Amino acid sequence: MQQLKQKTIKGIFWSGIDSFGVYLIKFGFGIAIARLLSPVEYGIVGLMAIFMVMARMISTSGLSMALIQKRNATDEDSSTVFLFNLSSGIILYIILFFCAPLIGRFFNEPQVVAVARVVALALIIDPFANIQSTILSKELNFKRQAIVQLPGALVTGSTGLTMAYSGFGVWALVFQTLSGSIFRAVSLWIVCKWRPSLSFDYKSFKSLYHYGWKIFLQGLSNSIFDNIYYPIIGKVFGASLLGYYTRARSFYNIFVVQFSISFGRVIFPALSSISDDKERMRRGYFKSFQLLIFFVFPAMTILIITAEPFISLALTEKWLPAVPYVKLLYAEGFLFPLFLLNQNQFAALGRSDLVLILGATRQLLMLIGLVTIIYYDIRILLVSYLIASLFSFLISIPLIRSSLGLSGVGLLKSILLPLVIVSASGLVISNIADRLLSSEILLIVFEATAFIIVYAGCSRTLNRKAYDDAKLLLKGFSRYRDQ
Repeated sequence: MQQLKQKTIKGIFWSGIDSFGVYLIKFGFGIAIARLLSPVEYGIVGLMAIFMVMARMISTSGLSMALIQKRNATDEDSSTVFLFNLSSGIILYIILFFCAPLIGRFFNEPQVVAVARVVALALIIDPFANIQSTILSKELNFKRQAIVQLPGALVTGSTGLTMAYSGFGVWALVFQTLSGSIFRAVSLWIVCKWRPSLSFDYKSFKSLYHYGWKIFLQGLSNSIFDNIYYPIIGKVFGASLLGYYTRARSFYNIFVVQFSISFGRVIFPALSSISDDKERMRRGYFKSFQLLIFFVFPAMTILIITAEPFISLALTEKWLPAVPYVKLLYAEGFLFPLFLLNQNQFAALGRSDLVLILGATRQLLMLIGLVTIIYYDIRILLVSYLIASLFSFLISIPLIRSSLGLSGVGLLKSILLPLVIVSASGLVISNIADRLLSSEILLIVFEATAFIIVYAGCSRTLNRKAYDDAKLLLKGFSRYRDQ
Protein backbone atom coordinates (compact mmCIF):
# COMPACT_ATOMS: atom_id res chain seq x y z
CA MET A 1 0.00 0.00 0.00
CA GLN A 2 2.86 2.38 0.88
CA GLN A 3 4.47 1.71 -2.50
CA LEU A 4 1.23 2.61 -4.31
CA LYS A 5 0.90 5.76 -2.20
CA GLN A 6 4.43 6.84 -3.08
CA LYS A 7 3.91 6.09 -6.78
CA THR A 8 0.64 8.03 -6.73
CA ILE A 9 2.19 11.08 -5.04
CA LYS A 10 5.08 10.95 -7.48
CA GLY A 11 2.64 10.52 -10.35
CA ILE A 12 0.55 13.51 -9.27
CA PHE A 13 3.70 15.61 -8.92
CA TRP A 14 5.03 14.79 -12.39
CA SER A 15 1.58 14.81 -13.97
CA GLY A 16 1.13 18.30 -12.54
CA ILE A 17 4.53 19.36 -13.88
CA ASP A 18 3.55 17.88 -17.24
CA SER A 19 0.11 19.47 -17.48
CA PHE A 20 0.77 22.75 -15.70
CA GLY A 21 4.30 23.23 -16.90
CA VAL A 22 3.20 22.69 -20.47
CA TYR A 23 0.08 24.76 -20.25
CA LEU A 24 1.63 27.60 -18.27
CA ILE A 25 4.26 27.88 -21.00
CA LYS A 26 1.49 27.82 -23.59
CA PHE A 27 -0.42 30.30 -21.47
CA GLY A 28 2.49 32.73 -21.51
CA PHE A 29 2.91 32.40 -25.25
CA GLY A 30 -0.87 32.64 -25.65
CA ILE A 31 -0.91 36.01 -23.90
CA ALA A 32 1.83 37.33 -26.17
CA ILE A 33 0.05 36.02 -29.26
CA ALA A 34 -3.35 37.40 -28.16
CA ARG A 35 -1.82 40.87 -27.93
CA LEU A 36 -0.87 40.58 -31.63
CA LEU A 37 -4.05 38.95 -33.00
CA SER A 38 -7.70 39.97 -32.97
CA PRO A 39 -10.75 38.25 -31.42
CA VAL A 40 -11.98 37.46 -34.96
CA GLU A 41 -8.89 35.36 -35.71
CA TYR A 42 -9.39 33.38 -32.49
CA GLY A 43 -13.04 33.00 -33.45
CA ILE A 44 -12.17 31.44 -36.84
CA VAL A 45 -10.06 28.76 -35.13
CA GLY A 46 -12.78 28.34 -32.49
CA LEU A 47 -15.29 27.41 -35.20
CA MET A 48 -13.31 24.21 -35.82
CA ALA A 49 -13.08 23.21 -32.16
CA ILE A 50 -16.12 20.96 -31.98
CA PHE A 51 -15.25 19.13 -35.21
CA MET A 52 -11.71 18.36 -34.07
CA VAL A 53 -12.83 17.26 -30.62
CA MET A 54 -15.46 14.92 -32.06
CA ALA A 55 -13.00 13.47 -34.58
CA ARG A 56 -10.38 12.84 -31.89
CA MET A 57 -12.91 11.11 -29.64
CA ILE A 58 -14.11 8.87 -32.48
CA SER A 59 -10.52 8.01 -33.39
CA THR A 60 -9.59 6.90 -29.85
CA SER A 61 -13.07 5.50 -28.95
CA GLY A 62 -12.21 5.04 -25.27
CA LEU A 63 -9.70 2.30 -26.07
CA SER A 64 -6.83 4.02 -24.25
CA MET A 65 -8.86 3.92 -21.03
CA ALA A 66 -9.61 0.27 -21.72
CA LEU A 67 -5.87 -0.50 -22.03
CA ILE A 68 -5.21 1.19 -18.70
CA GLN A 69 -8.10 -0.55 -16.96
CA LYS A 70 -7.12 -4.00 -18.30
CA ARG A 71 -4.79 -5.65 -15.79
CA ASN A 72 -2.70 -7.74 -18.22
CA ALA A 73 -2.78 -5.80 -21.47
CA THR A 74 -0.46 -7.30 -24.10
CA ASP A 75 1.57 -5.83 -26.95
CA GLU A 76 -1.02 -7.29 -29.30
CA ASP A 77 -3.73 -5.32 -27.48
CA SER A 78 -1.70 -2.12 -27.90
CA SER A 79 -1.02 -2.79 -31.59
CA THR A 80 -4.70 -3.44 -32.21
CA VAL A 81 -5.62 -0.11 -30.64
CA PHE A 82 -2.87 1.70 -32.58
CA LEU A 83 -4.07 0.35 -35.93
CA PHE A 84 -7.65 1.27 -35.12
CA ASN A 85 -6.63 4.80 -34.08
CA LEU A 86 -4.52 5.35 -37.20
CA SER A 87 -7.07 4.02 -39.70
CA SER A 88 -9.85 6.00 -38.01
CA GLY A 89 -7.73 9.16 -38.08
CA ILE A 90 -7.07 8.82 -41.81
CA ILE A 91 -10.75 8.24 -42.62
CA LEU A 92 -11.86 11.17 -40.44
CA TYR A 93 -9.29 13.47 -42.06
CA ILE A 94 -10.64 12.62 -45.50
CA ILE A 95 -14.20 13.34 -44.33
CA LEU A 96 -13.22 16.72 -42.85
CA PHE A 97 -11.19 17.62 -45.94
CA PHE A 98 -14.19 17.24 -48.24
CA CYS A 99 -16.67 18.71 -45.74
CA ALA A 100 -14.58 21.85 -45.14
CA PRO A 101 -16.43 23.94 -47.80
CA LEU A 102 -19.75 23.07 -46.15
CA ILE A 103 -18.42 24.24 -42.78
CA GLY A 104 -17.18 27.50 -44.33
CA ARG A 105 -20.54 28.20 -45.98
CA PHE A 106 -22.47 27.40 -42.80
CA PHE A 107 -20.53 29.99 -40.80
CA ASN A 108 -20.12 32.37 -43.73
CA GLU A 109 -16.35 32.34 -43.13
CA PRO A 110 -14.48 31.30 -46.31
CA GLN A 111 -11.12 31.15 -44.49
CA VAL A 112 -12.42 28.25 -42.39
CA VAL A 113 -12.06 25.91 -45.41
CA ALA A 114 -8.26 26.09 -45.60
CA VAL A 115 -7.93 26.22 -41.80
CA ALA A 116 -9.99 23.04 -41.42
CA ARG A 117 -7.94 21.11 -43.97
CA VAL A 118 -4.64 21.94 -42.27
CA VAL A 119 -5.72 21.62 -38.62
CA ALA A 120 -7.28 18.20 -39.31
CA LEU A 121 -3.85 16.76 -40.22
CA ALA A 122 -3.41 16.29 -36.45
CA LEU A 123 -5.84 13.36 -36.69
CA ILE A 124 -3.24 11.39 -38.65
CA ILE A 125 -0.34 12.47 -36.42
CA ASP A 126 -1.89 11.90 -32.97
CA PRO A 127 -2.10 8.06 -33.16
CA PHE A 128 1.70 7.89 -33.23
CA ALA A 129 1.75 9.26 -29.67
CA ASN A 130 -1.45 7.91 -28.11
CA ILE A 131 -0.31 4.37 -27.23
CA GLN A 132 3.07 5.53 -25.96
CA SER A 133 1.33 8.04 -23.70
CA THR A 134 -1.13 5.36 -22.53
CA ILE A 135 1.67 2.94 -21.64
CA LEU A 136 3.55 5.58 -19.65
CA SER A 137 0.34 6.60 -17.87
CA LYS A 138 -0.45 3.02 -16.92
CA GLU A 139 3.02 2.74 -15.40
CA LEU A 140 2.39 6.07 -13.56
CA ASN A 141 5.51 7.30 -15.36
CA PHE A 142 4.55 10.94 -15.77
CA LYS A 143 8.10 12.17 -15.28
CA ARG A 144 9.09 10.94 -18.73
CA GLN A 145 6.00 12.54 -20.27
CA ALA A 146 6.79 15.83 -18.56
CA ILE A 147 10.34 15.75 -19.90
CA VAL A 148 8.90 15.35 -23.40
CA GLN A 149 6.08 17.86 -23.14
CA LEU A 150 7.91 20.84 -21.64
CA PRO A 151 10.31 21.44 -24.56
CA GLY A 152 7.39 20.73 -26.89
CA ALA A 153 5.48 23.63 -25.35
CA LEU A 154 8.45 25.91 -25.97
CA VAL A 155 8.67 24.81 -29.60
CA THR A 156 4.96 25.22 -30.32
CA GLY A 157 4.73 28.53 -28.46
CA SER A 158 7.71 29.91 -30.32
CA THR A 159 6.17 28.78 -33.62
CA GLY A 160 2.90 30.58 -32.93
CA LEU A 161 4.51 33.75 -31.60
CA THR A 162 6.99 34.02 -34.48
CA MET A 163 4.24 33.61 -37.06
CA ALA A 164 1.92 36.05 -35.28
CA TYR A 165 4.70 38.65 -35.08
CA SER A 166 5.45 38.09 -38.78
CA GLY A 167 1.85 38.88 -39.73
CA PHE A 168 0.49 35.40 -40.51
CA GLY A 169 -2.71 36.09 -38.55
CA VAL A 170 -4.92 33.07 -37.99
CA TRP A 171 -2.26 30.74 -39.42
CA ALA A 172 -0.11 31.41 -36.36
CA LEU A 173 -2.75 29.62 -34.27
CA VAL A 174 -3.15 26.83 -36.83
CA PHE A 175 0.54 25.95 -37.08
CA GLN A 176 1.05 26.37 -33.35
CA THR A 177 -1.48 23.57 -32.82
CA LEU A 178 -0.14 21.37 -35.60
CA SER A 179 3.51 21.71 -34.53
CA GLY A 180 2.46 20.59 -31.05
CA SER A 181 1.03 17.34 -32.41
CA ILE A 182 4.15 16.67 -34.48
CA PHE A 183 6.59 17.33 -31.64
CA ARG A 184 4.58 15.20 -29.18
CA ALA A 185 4.44 12.25 -31.57
CA VAL A 186 8.15 12.34 -32.43
CA SER A 187 9.26 12.79 -28.81
CA LEU A 188 7.07 10.05 -27.32
CA TRP A 189 8.11 7.71 -30.13
CA ILE A 190 11.71 8.27 -29.03
CA VAL A 191 11.33 7.99 -25.23
CA CYS A 192 8.91 5.06 -25.21
CA LYS A 193 10.42 1.93 -26.75
CA TRP A 194 7.11 0.24 -27.57
CA ARG A 195 6.57 -0.25 -31.29
CA PRO A 196 3.39 -1.45 -33.01
CA SER A 197 3.14 -4.57 -35.09
CA LEU A 198 0.82 -4.93 -38.07
CA SER A 199 -1.24 -7.46 -36.16
CA PHE A 200 -4.90 -6.57 -35.59
CA ASP A 201 -6.60 -9.01 -33.22
CA TYR A 202 -10.38 -8.87 -33.55
CA LYS A 203 -10.93 -10.70 -30.25
CA SER A 204 -8.69 -8.23 -28.46
CA PHE A 205 -10.48 -5.29 -30.08
CA LYS A 206 -13.88 -6.70 -29.14
CA SER A 207 -12.80 -7.20 -25.52
CA LEU A 208 -11.35 -3.70 -25.20
CA TYR A 209 -14.26 -2.09 -27.00
CA HIS A 210 -16.74 -3.81 -24.69
CA TYR A 211 -15.32 -1.63 -21.91
CA GLY A 212 -14.28 1.35 -24.01
CA TRP A 213 -17.46 2.07 -25.98
CA LYS A 214 -19.29 3.39 -22.92
CA ILE A 215 -16.32 5.58 -22.03
CA PHE A 216 -16.22 6.67 -25.67
CA LEU A 217 -19.91 7.59 -25.79
CA GLN A 218 -19.63 9.49 -22.53
CA GLY A 219 -16.47 11.26 -23.68
CA LEU A 220 -17.93 12.02 -27.10
CA SER A 221 -21.16 13.45 -25.71
CA ASN A 222 -19.20 15.36 -23.07
CA SER A 223 -16.87 16.80 -25.70
CA ILE A 224 -19.75 17.72 -27.99
CA PHE A 225 -21.65 19.57 -25.31
CA ASP A 226 -18.54 21.23 -23.90
CA ASN A 227 -17.60 22.49 -27.36
CA ILE A 228 -20.98 22.99 -29.01
CA TYR A 229 -20.93 26.54 -27.74
CA TYR A 230 -18.24 27.44 -30.26
CA PRO A 231 -20.24 26.90 -33.48
CA ILE A 232 -23.49 28.13 -31.95
CA ILE A 233 -21.96 31.34 -30.57
CA GLY A 234 -20.14 31.84 -33.86
CA LYS A 235 -23.34 31.37 -35.85
CA VAL A 236 -25.62 33.44 -33.60
CA PHE A 237 -23.30 36.20 -32.36
CA GLY A 238 -20.46 36.24 -34.92
CA ALA A 239 -16.74 35.50 -34.96
CA SER A 240 -15.75 38.53 -32.84
CA LEU A 241 -17.87 37.56 -29.82
CA LEU A 242 -16.79 33.98 -30.30
CA GLY A 243 -13.21 35.20 -30.05
CA TYR A 244 -13.86 36.58 -26.57
CA TYR A 245 -15.47 33.30 -25.53
CA THR A 246 -12.60 31.30 -27.07
CA ARG A 247 -10.05 33.29 -25.08
CA ALA A 248 -12.07 32.86 -21.88
CA ARG A 249 -12.40 29.15 -22.56
CA SER A 250 -8.63 28.84 -23.05
CA PHE A 251 -8.10 30.14 -19.50
CA TYR A 252 -10.65 27.62 -18.22
CA ASN A 253 -8.96 24.80 -20.13
CA ILE A 254 -5.56 25.64 -18.65
CA PHE A 255 -6.50 26.15 -15.01
CA VAL A 256 -9.51 23.83 -14.65
CA VAL A 257 -9.57 21.15 -17.33
CA GLN A 258 -5.82 20.51 -17.36
CA PHE A 259 -5.65 20.34 -13.58
CA SER A 260 -8.55 17.87 -13.54
CA ILE A 261 -7.01 15.74 -16.29
CA SER A 262 -3.62 15.85 -14.59
CA PHE A 263 -5.13 14.61 -11.33
CA GLY A 264 -7.50 12.15 -12.97
CA ARG A 265 -4.95 10.41 -15.17
CA VAL A 266 -3.03 9.47 -12.01
CA ILE A 267 -6.03 8.63 -9.83
CA PHE A 268 -7.66 6.35 -12.44
CA PRO A 269 -4.77 3.87 -12.85
CA ALA A 270 -4.01 4.07 -9.11
CA LEU A 271 -7.59 3.20 -8.14
CA SER A 272 -7.80 0.59 -10.90
CA SER A 273 -4.82 -1.22 -9.38
CA ILE A 274 -6.70 -1.71 -6.07
CA SER A 275 -10.18 -2.26 -7.53
CA ASP A 276 -10.41 -5.62 -5.75
CA ASP A 277 -9.98 -4.04 -2.29
CA LYS A 278 -13.09 -1.96 -1.53
CA GLU A 279 -11.78 -0.57 1.78
CA ARG A 280 -8.58 0.77 0.20
CA MET A 281 -10.61 2.28 -2.64
CA ARG A 282 -12.93 3.93 -0.13
CA ARG A 283 -10.08 5.53 1.77
CA GLY A 284 -8.28 6.54 -1.41
CA TYR A 285 -11.36 8.16 -2.90
CA PHE A 286 -12.31 10.10 0.23
CA LYS A 287 -8.81 11.49 0.71
CA SER A 288 -8.66 12.46 -2.99
CA PHE A 289 -12.05 14.17 -2.64
CA GLN A 290 -10.94 16.23 0.35
CA LEU A 291 -7.59 17.19 -1.16
CA LEU A 292 -9.24 18.31 -4.39
CA ILE A 293 -11.56 20.59 -2.45
CA PHE A 294 -8.71 21.97 -0.35
CA PHE A 295 -6.68 23.02 -3.40
CA VAL A 296 -9.32 23.67 -6.07
CA PHE A 297 -11.65 25.97 -4.11
CA PRO A 298 -9.00 28.58 -3.20
CA ALA A 299 -7.41 28.35 -6.65
CA MET A 300 -10.71 29.12 -8.39
CA THR A 301 -11.42 31.97 -5.96
CA ILE A 302 -8.06 33.61 -6.67
CA LEU A 303 -8.64 33.28 -10.41
CA ILE A 304 -12.08 34.88 -10.13
CA ILE A 305 -11.08 37.88 -7.99
CA THR A 306 -7.99 38.62 -10.11
CA ALA A 307 -9.59 37.99 -13.52
CA GLU A 308 -10.30 41.61 -14.51
CA PRO A 309 -6.94 43.19 -13.59
CA PHE A 310 -5.09 40.20 -15.04
CA ILE A 311 -6.84 40.33 -18.43
CA SER A 312 -6.48 44.10 -18.64
CA LEU A 313 -2.78 43.88 -17.83
CA ALA A 314 -1.88 40.79 -19.85
CA LEU A 315 -4.12 41.01 -22.91
CA THR A 316 -4.83 44.79 -22.99
CA GLU A 317 -8.23 46.42 -22.64
CA LYS A 318 -9.48 45.13 -26.00
CA TRP A 319 -10.07 41.76 -24.31
CA LEU A 320 -12.01 43.10 -21.26
CA PRO A 321 -15.40 41.96 -22.67
CA ALA A 322 -14.16 38.39 -21.99
CA VAL A 323 -14.00 38.99 -18.19
CA PRO A 324 -17.62 37.95 -17.35
CA TYR A 325 -17.20 34.75 -19.37
CA VAL A 326 -13.93 33.97 -17.58
CA LYS A 327 -15.48 34.41 -14.13
CA LEU A 328 -18.50 32.23 -14.90
CA LEU A 329 -16.31 29.46 -16.31
CA TYR A 330 -14.07 29.58 -13.23
CA ALA A 331 -17.18 29.30 -11.04
CA GLU A 332 -17.97 26.03 -12.84
CA GLY A 333 -14.40 25.03 -12.03
CA PHE A 334 -15.41 24.46 -8.40
CA LEU A 335 -17.46 21.47 -9.57
CA PHE A 336 -15.80 19.97 -12.63
CA PRO A 337 -12.75 18.39 -10.90
CA LEU A 338 -15.02 16.72 -8.31
CA PHE A 339 -17.39 15.47 -10.99
CA LEU A 340 -14.44 14.07 -12.97
CA LEU A 341 -13.08 12.38 -9.83
CA ASN A 342 -16.41 10.58 -9.41
CA GLN A 343 -16.36 9.46 -13.02
CA ASN A 344 -12.80 8.14 -12.63
CA GLN A 345 -13.90 6.26 -9.52
CA PHE A 346 -16.67 4.50 -11.44
CA ALA A 347 -14.32 3.77 -14.34
CA ALA A 348 -11.79 2.22 -11.94
CA LEU A 349 -14.54 -0.03 -10.58
CA GLY A 350 -15.28 -1.18 -14.12
CA ARG A 351 -18.64 0.63 -14.05
CA SER A 352 -18.33 2.38 -17.38
CA ASP A 353 -22.14 2.29 -17.55
CA LEU A 354 -22.30 4.76 -14.65
CA VAL A 355 -19.70 6.96 -16.37
CA LEU A 356 -21.96 7.04 -19.43
CA ILE A 357 -25.13 7.72 -17.42
CA LEU A 358 -23.57 10.58 -15.47
CA GLY A 359 -22.12 12.14 -18.60
CA ALA A 360 -25.42 11.85 -20.46
CA THR A 361 -27.28 13.47 -17.56
CA ARG A 362 -24.91 16.44 -17.58
CA GLN A 363 -25.22 16.83 -21.33
CA LEU A 364 -29.02 16.65 -21.23
CA LEU A 365 -29.14 19.45 -18.67
CA MET A 366 -26.70 21.50 -20.75
CA LEU A 367 -28.81 20.92 -23.86
CA ILE A 368 -31.94 22.15 -22.13
CA GLY A 369 -30.17 25.37 -21.17
CA LEU A 370 -28.65 25.71 -24.62
CA VAL A 371 -31.84 25.46 -26.66
CA THR A 372 -33.92 27.63 -24.33
CA ILE A 373 -31.71 30.68 -23.76
CA ILE A 374 -29.07 30.78 -26.49
CA TYR A 375 -30.53 33.89 -28.14
CA TYR A 376 -30.55 35.93 -24.93
CA ASP A 377 -26.98 36.39 -23.73
CA ILE A 378 -23.79 34.35 -23.51
CA ARG A 379 -23.55 35.08 -19.78
CA ILE A 380 -26.98 33.56 -19.14
CA LEU A 381 -25.95 30.59 -21.25
CA LEU A 382 -22.86 30.06 -19.06
CA VAL A 383 -25.01 30.29 -15.93
CA SER A 384 -27.08 27.40 -17.29
CA TYR A 385 -23.79 25.53 -17.89
CA LEU A 386 -22.89 26.08 -14.23
CA ILE A 387 -26.31 24.87 -13.05
CA ALA A 388 -26.06 21.74 -15.20
CA SER A 389 -22.67 20.91 -13.65
CA LEU A 390 -24.04 21.45 -10.14
CA PHE A 391 -26.99 19.11 -10.61
CA SER A 392 -24.81 16.49 -12.33
CA PHE A 393 -22.38 16.50 -9.43
CA LEU A 394 -25.19 16.19 -6.88
CA ILE A 395 -26.61 13.24 -8.81
CA SER A 396 -23.22 11.50 -8.70
CA ILE A 397 -23.06 11.62 -4.88
CA PRO A 398 -25.71 8.92 -4.20
CA LEU A 399 -24.01 6.68 -6.78
CA ILE A 400 -20.68 7.09 -4.98
CA ARG A 401 -22.41 6.32 -1.69
CA SER A 402 -23.91 3.09 -3.01
CA SER A 403 -20.69 2.01 -4.78
CA LEU A 404 -18.27 2.63 -1.91
CA GLY A 405 -20.47 2.74 1.16
CA LEU A 406 -19.54 6.36 1.94
CA SER A 407 -21.93 8.85 3.52
CA GLY A 408 -23.34 11.20 0.89
CA VAL A 409 -24.17 13.75 3.59
CA GLY A 410 -20.60 13.47 4.87
CA LEU A 411 -19.22 14.21 1.40
CA LEU A 412 -21.42 17.27 1.02
CA LYS A 413 -20.51 18.49 4.51
CA SER A 414 -16.84 18.28 3.62
CA ILE A 415 -17.56 20.81 0.84
CA LEU A 416 -19.50 23.30 2.95
CA LEU A 417 -16.77 24.59 5.30
CA PRO A 418 -14.11 25.20 2.60
CA LEU A 419 -16.76 26.89 0.45
CA VAL A 420 -17.70 29.28 3.28
CA ILE A 421 -14.03 30.05 3.95
CA VAL A 422 -13.13 30.85 0.33
CA SER A 423 -16.33 32.82 -0.32
CA ALA A 424 -15.98 35.04 2.76
CA SER A 425 -12.23 35.52 2.30
CA GLY A 426 -12.57 36.30 -1.40
CA LEU A 427 -15.35 38.88 -0.93
CA VAL A 428 -13.57 40.72 1.90
CA ILE A 429 -10.15 40.80 0.26
CA SER A 430 -11.52 41.79 -3.15
CA ASN A 431 -13.52 44.71 -1.73
CA ILE A 432 -10.59 45.97 0.33
CA ALA A 433 -8.18 45.73 -2.60
CA ASP A 434 -10.53 47.52 -5.01
CA ARG A 435 -10.83 50.47 -2.62
CA LEU A 436 -7.15 50.79 -1.75
CA LEU A 437 -5.33 49.93 -4.97
CA SER A 438 -5.60 51.08 -8.57
CA SER A 439 -2.50 49.46 -10.06
CA GLU A 440 -3.36 46.22 -11.82
CA ILE A 441 -0.12 44.52 -10.79
CA LEU A 442 -0.55 45.50 -7.15
CA LEU A 443 -4.17 44.33 -7.22
CA ILE A 444 -3.21 40.89 -8.49
CA VAL A 445 -0.29 40.46 -6.07
CA PHE A 446 -2.19 41.77 -3.03
CA GLU A 447 -5.39 39.81 -3.68
CA ALA A 448 -3.60 36.53 -4.35
CA THR A 449 -1.14 36.85 -1.44
CA ALA A 450 -3.68 38.06 1.10
CA PHE A 451 -6.15 35.36 0.12
CA ILE A 452 -3.60 32.54 0.47
CA ILE A 453 -2.58 33.79 3.93
CA VAL A 454 -6.17 34.15 5.14
CA TYR A 455 -7.27 30.82 3.64
CA ALA A 456 -4.32 28.93 5.13
CA GLY A 457 -4.93 30.50 8.54
CA CYS A 458 -8.66 29.77 8.52
CA SER A 459 -8.12 26.21 7.29
CA ARG A 460 -5.50 25.53 9.96
CA THR A 461 -7.97 26.66 12.62
CA LEU A 462 -11.32 25.46 11.28
CA ASN A 463 -10.45 22.59 8.92
CA ARG A 464 -7.35 21.07 10.54
CA LYS A 465 -7.63 17.51 9.14
CA ALA A 466 -7.74 18.69 5.51
CA TYR A 467 -4.97 21.21 6.25
CA ASP A 468 -2.68 18.50 7.67
CA ASP A 469 -3.39 16.12 4.76
CA ALA A 470 -2.57 18.87 2.25
CA LYS A 471 0.62 19.65 4.13
CA LEU A 472 1.69 16.00 4.01
CA LEU A 473 0.95 15.88 0.27
CA LEU A 474 3.10 18.95 -0.37
CA LYS A 475 5.92 17.42 1.68
CA GLY A 476 5.58 14.30 -0.47
CA PHE A 477 5.94 16.45 -3.60
CA SER A 478 9.13 18.01 -2.26
CA ARG A 479 10.78 14.60 -1.98
CA TYR A 480 10.21 13.92 -5.69
CA ARG A 481 11.07 17.26 -7.24
CA ASP A 482 14.69 16.23 -7.82
CA GLN A 483 13.98 12.63 -8.81
